[in-house]
Amino acid sequence: MLVAAVKSEDAELREVAQLLYSHLDNFTYSSKTRKALHKQKYKQLKRKR
Repeated sequence: MLVAAVKSEDAELREVAQLLYSHLDNFTYSSKTRKALHKQKYKQLKRKR
């Protein structure tokens, strides 16, 4: 996904891919992580409207 994001011209996709890639090495699913992912999901949904 990161390679495709870098090749594309979509800045939002690139930003999300970098965020996901940075969390991949030490991913621990905790309540804080769940809340952050939830917040990010609804922020993106509001942006699309």
